[in-house]
Amino acid sequence: MAKGKSRNSRSAGSFRRKSGRKPPRKNILIVCEGETEAVYFKALRTDLRLPKTVAVMVENKKKDAAPVKVVAFAIKLVRKRKREAKHSNFLLPYDESWCLIDVENPAQNSSFSKAINIADGQKIKLAVSNPAIEYWFLLHFEYSSRPFADGQEIKRYLKKYIPNYKEGQNIFSDLLPNLAIAINRAEKRLDNNLSDARYPNPSTLVPCLVSYLREIQKKPEKPENAKLSTICEKKLH
Repeated sequence: MAKGKSRNSRSAGSFRRKSGRKPPRKNILIVCEGETEAVYFKALRTDLRLPKTVAVMVENKKKDAAPVKVVAFAIKLVRKRKREAKHSNFLLPYDESWCLIDVENPAQNSSFSKAINIADGQKIKLAVSNPAIEYWFLLHFEYSSRPFADGQEIKRYLKKYIPNYKEGQNIFSDLLPNLAIAINRAEKRLDNNLSDARYPNPSTLVPCLVSYLREIQKKPEKPENAKLSTICEKKLH
């Protein structure tokens, strides 16, 4: 009896120690308004060797979707996962949900403000780029604080560094060598506009999500970039 008890005790203790070494994976939903964002984050997920629990979805694969549709799609997926998790032994609800949307042309993007209000109410984080995610790409090559008229202008300007650039193209390998530099430039731009509009032109909150995913991969005790983390908290909530 004593031997059996000792053996069982060791087994239970070993199991507890083993479980303690492996924290549960984060279940993260990333909903994109177009293929450009999805291609980038799928490539980043692969580069960081993140698990499939980091899901990258596109609201509309044929063309960019209106911001309010992107947010609505994210809410639908979050609720669907929550229902499925109740009847599953392996599925868990999403720990966080993010939407990637572009301001593009504010005068023509009538659903943008509505999307922000809905996302805030549902605790969905918005990685907004003004005017477009291409500003995030540009920061890998230069720092720019000049406003852009709309998404098309920033896309044309990006061709200065990627001559054959087109939407939906996988340029991750071109950007990766300067990722840390781009994060610092984005932080500088956001820091200079903390007292201004939530999404000034130009600016991007994409590095907030990028840094968060890098932190998950490295599992640090503190944020990779404490200053950027503080700025993102103010902008995302």
